[in-house]
Formats: sequence, C-alpha cells, structure tokens
Amino acid sequence: MCTSAHAEAPSKHKPTFGVGYKVGNGVGSIGADIIVSPIPHLSFELQASWLSDFDSGYAVLPSVVASLWDQGSTPYIKAGALYLSATLDDATGTGTGGFANIGYEWKLQSGLGIQLGGGVSYIQDRTVVSDNQIASIGGKVNPNLELGLRYRF
Repeated sequence: MCTSAHAEAPSKHKPTFGVGYKVGNGVGSIGADIIVSPIPHLSFELQASWLSDFDSGYAVLPSVVASLWDQGSTPYIKAGALYLSATLDDATGTGTGGFANIGYEWKLQSGLGIQLGGGVSYIQDRTVVSDNQIASIGGKVNPNLELGLRYRF
C-alpha cells in the first residue's frame, strides 16, 4: 500500500518563453537570446550576437540546456553550435564550431533570471583571404564565459 508520503507530486512545469541580453560564449559582449522551455528540465536557446571587434560581423548560436531542477534557481549544463561571419578591412571570413558550459541560473518569481556559466568553445580552423593577406583563424579550444539577463513569460 502506498502512503501519501511516497506518492509523487504532479509536475508544476508549464512551457515558458523568454528573451534576454547575453554576453559571452566566445562571441563578444553584445547579444540577445530567445529561450523556449517545452518540457521539464529542458530548454532550447538561440543566441545572436554582434561581433564588435570587427568592422561588421555577427554570430548565431543555437543550444540545448539541461537543468537540474525544473522550478526555481538551478544548476545547468549547455551544449551548442556556433556560426559566425566577420569583416575586417577588406577581409571576410566565416566560421563554425561549438561550445559547452556549466553554470547556474537564478530565477526570480517575477520572471527575471540571471545566468552565469563557464566552459569551452571551439571554432574550426579557417583560412581568410583578403587582397593583401592570408590569415588563419580558429582551430583551438578556448575558455568560455557566459552571462545572461533574461525574462521568462
């Protein structure tokens, strides 16, 4: 016979959608993300960032996030891919790669959240050719930091 002390409580998860400001993941300090959490402990994020170190450039980073706890503040682990395109002077280059982070997200009852994590990122080795030079970018694993300020609806 099962007593009420051993019965599982129903999940309080409701699908959520969020938006936020994102710094890091190896692509600079000016970015935004969209967050969708369709089921307990799992979120999908899409980060878009402007690459401020170049004349023009952007990066797009889709990722999957697993959270330890479904409700409230929680540790998380994240894995994602990245695509970037950048122009400096007369040279234009693109790159692909990936990243992985562990961290913690503080979730307030108001819907506001603060995310802090760290890990590694990798951009595949690419050769960039311009009128005057040939350069190689990427090809190594780099430390990674992410900071996010977000709001979930």
